[in-house]
This record gives sequence, C-alpha cells and structure tokens, in this order.
Amino acid sequence: MTDLITLLPNVYRTNPALRPLLIRHSPSFDQCGLTTVDLVTLDPRTICQRARISLNDVNRIVEGVRDALNADTLGGPVNAPNIRSTAGTPSATPSGTPSATNGGEGGGVTNFRGRNMEALSRRQRMVEFGDDGVDGLLNGGVMTGSLVEIVGESGVGKTQLLLRLCFSIQQPPHNRSAIYICTESQISTKRMVTMLEDLVSRKVPGYAALSMNRIQTAMCQYLETLEHIVKYQLPRAIEQFGAGLVVVDSIAANFRVDDEDGGGGDGTGDGATTTARGKGSRSAKLARRAGDIVRLGMCLKEMAMKYNVAVVVANQVSDTFEPAWVKRNREISTQYPQHQQQQPPSSSAIVSSIDSSMGTQTPVMQFGQVVQTQRAASQEIPLAMSQYGLPTDELMMTYDYQAKWFNGWGEEIDDIAAVEEGGDEVLIQALGKLKTPMLGMTWTNLLDGRVALVKGSARREDGGLVGEDGEGEGRTRRWVKVVFAPWAESGVLLEYEIWEGGVRSVKAINEVIDEVSWSHKDMRI
Repeated sequence: MTDLITLLPNVYRTNPALRPLLIRHSPSFDQCGLTTVDLVTLDPRTICQRARISLNDVNRIVEGVRDALNADTLGGPVNAPNIRSTAGTPSATPSGTPSATNGGEGGGVTNFRGRNMEALSRRQRMVEFGDDGVDGLLNGGVMTGSLVEIVGESGVGKTQLLLRLCFSIQQPPHNRSAIYICTESQISTKRMVTMLEDLVSRKVPGYAALSMNRIQTAMCQYLETLEHIVKYQLPRAIEQFGAGLVVVDSIAANFRVDDEDGGGGDGTGDGATTTARGKGSRSAKLARRAGDIVRLGMCLKEMAMKYNVAVVVANQVSDTFEPAWVKRNREISTQYPQHQQQQPPSSSAIVSSIDSSMGTQTPVMQFGQVVQTQRAASQEIPLAMSQYGLPTDELMMTYDYQAKWFNGWGEEIDDIAAVEEGGDEVLIQALGKLKTPMLGMTWTNLLDGRVALVKGSARREDGGLVGEDGEGEGRTRRWVKVVFAPWAESGVLLEYEIWEGGVRSVKAINEVIDEVSWSHKDMRI
C-alpha cells in the first residue's frame, strides 16, 4: 500500500476516517503484496482472505479508495467525505436545476450520475465541427482526451472536417491552439484562408481570436520521423503552444508498404518500402508493422489523456470484395419475392414428423432412429442455410463477417436488395461499394471512436455519371455516420456537403432521426 499516497495524494482529505484504518492494516497489505490497483479490482472477500482482516474493514477501505479515485478523476471536491448527499444537505446547483432539495427527480437523494456527468464535462469538453447537424450526430463533436478516427475514401471531405476542428478549438470555451501533422502533402493554406474568411464574415463566437498562426504544422514522410515527433517533440509542443487538438493526416500513409522481390509470390515486387525496417519475410514484416501501430497508437492515447487534448486522425480505405454468401443472398432476393421464399428446414420439424410415423416400432428402435435423424438434420442445416443465402454458424464467427459492425461498411448490405423501388439510388450505390479501413484490427482496438464518410454519385443505365452530358444533377453526394463512439449513437446516416466554411449538413439531424426507423426498408445502417 505504499503507492496509495503517490497515486491519490488527497485520499485522506476525501475520507478522513480512512487514515486510522490504513495505519492499522498497512503492514498486512504490504506483507501479502496488495496494491491500490488490487483494492479496486479484486473482490473484497479475496482481499479479506489474503490480508487476514475483517470484511467490514475491507469494505470501508475499498469504498474510501474508490471515492477518492472518483473525486480525483472526475474533478469533484476533495474535501467532501462522501459523494452522495441526503435531502437535508444544501445543494450548490442553480435554482433552476432539478436537485434533491428543490423537488427534482431522484426522490430524496442527489442524482449521482448527473453529478458525475457534470464534473466530467468540466474536464472533457467537446470540440465541435461548426455544423448543427454534424455536431448533433456526434452528440457535441469530438471529446477531448480521446483518440478518434475519421475514415473515408479520397475526396470525401476528411481534410475539410479536420481543418474546421483546428478553428473550433480556438473558439470559446476552449481558446486553445492546434497542431496539424501531415504525412502525405503540406497543409492547404489556401483552403484555410477561405475557411477563416468565411468564419470571420459570419462573426462566429470568438471570431476575433481566430488565426492561422495558432495552427502549428509539421511534415512527416517517414514512420521513424512520425514516431520521434509524437513521442518526444509533441508533448513539449502541447505545453509550449497550449494546444488542445492534435491532427494526423493521414495515419496510414507511413504504413503503406510494397512487397519485396519474391514477397508476393510472383517476383514482380519493386522492393520499395516506406518504413525501411530491413529485410525479412512478409510475415515478419507484418508482425513488425503491428508492433509499430501499437506503439504509435498508445503514444497518441496516453498523450490525449495526460494533456486532455483531442487527437483526431484521418485514415484511408481499401476496396473489399463482396462475400459469396451475400452475393447468393442478393440473387435469391432478386429471383424470388420475399414473401414466397421458403424457410430452411429445421431439425425439430424433421424429428417430430419421424416420431409420428414410428408409433408401431419398439422404443429402442425409436431412440436409435431419432438419434440418426438428428445427426442428419444437423448436417443438412448448414447446407440449407447456404442454399437459401444465409450465413452459417461457422461463417458468423469469422472476421470477415463480424468486421462490418466496426469497420463502417457492410452492415447495411443485407438491406440493399430489399429496398423498395423509388428509394435513393445514389445512396444504395454508395453503400454497395464495400470498403475497409487501413491498418486492420490492431489499429481499431486502439481507437475510442470512429467516424465513417461515404461518397456516391448518381449513374445512368449506360454506366455514366448523371450530368456528364448535361443531363440531371451530377454533383457528388456525401454521408457521415458514427461507427462507434461511447458518447454518440451509431448507425444514423447524415448527408452533408462541402462549402466555403467547411462542411454543413443537408438536413437537420432531428429530421434525419425522425426519418430513420428500425426497418430495413428505411435503410438504417
């Protein structure tokens, strides 16, 4: 327990009654090797058995340490003996705010979750994108202290969102600067000037303090340079310039490698690599690259939490081939109406029909035939599921099938064939282009949130774009959706457009949510 004062220096101020308990039982904790982490993670009964102290004292110590930890991490008062208060305790909330003393929700006890969220909002504020629709989709924007990825194909508007964040961090209540790290090309100063002029002309909040001088830029063409800047130079730059936002555009550029001679099996590799880590087999290179991804991602996450900055990275995508079972499902949905499709045979139906026909046989024969029938039915079910275009249990456990729920593409592929005529053809074509973010599952596990951008253009029957021959409106349409984020709802698709001031939504977010339903006919993804 020698690390308790180091980790929680205000532990005795949070709970003064904890001091005599710790003084009495510290030798027992040190003798059995219990640490502060063990107190908040292990079961109290396990601690009681290892330290050989009463369960009542263990519960009081654990509760006191957890209260001190909550007060330290959530920014609560350190001199309060307990976070919970009774109805007779005076409330510090405004008169218009519901609380336990003015008849608010919660009966006679202060809303514990509300106080935690209020304290949390003071330390983790949201960096907005400057549009009510996009900010409403992300429940306020990007949360500081987190690592967020914006992924999409080329020309979808990733850089536009990142540049707008660089100006949003300069506005109240943040009033901080931004650091922009480029890995492919220099930052577009012309676009920044256009965006800044528009913000000043509209007199957005804090427009007088907006300046391009508060955006620090760096160019990293190699992975070693990027790792060095992130690990050593970036923390000092955050403290020196008072940065509240770190942007990396893009994170996958330095990880793209080409197969060396013989690495791809055809001997046509040119041997060009971005990382230049030396020779070795392709499997060794992939393992080494996974280690580089983890180190870089952990540095960004630790820096975001330590300095309470928002780290936003842009990522690229690659094409994905359509799975065979999805193609089969689409063909069946096209050939047969949905209400006429036959369901795959179930084992229970087959067994029940055989049981009814075996009434004259002996019980032993009935049992043997039932067992054989169950085995045959269990073997026929996967065949029937594949015949009717349904994924089998074995397929559902594969990465290719489950990736659609955290990659951002493919989740809606089951619903495209069932969309009624008269739907949004451009949206259907855009969703049908399967993509997958770069850097794979290793990078995905490091993210706190992922925002996917989808792009589509209307096409004629001959395959050309609408508007190429002067017919119709041929503009590119774009949609944004939250793939996963702990502070925002995922699955809602919002159309947006790029303009001088950055990005703006075509519809209000409340209108989009009203139009979305859980039915596949409404194309909820």
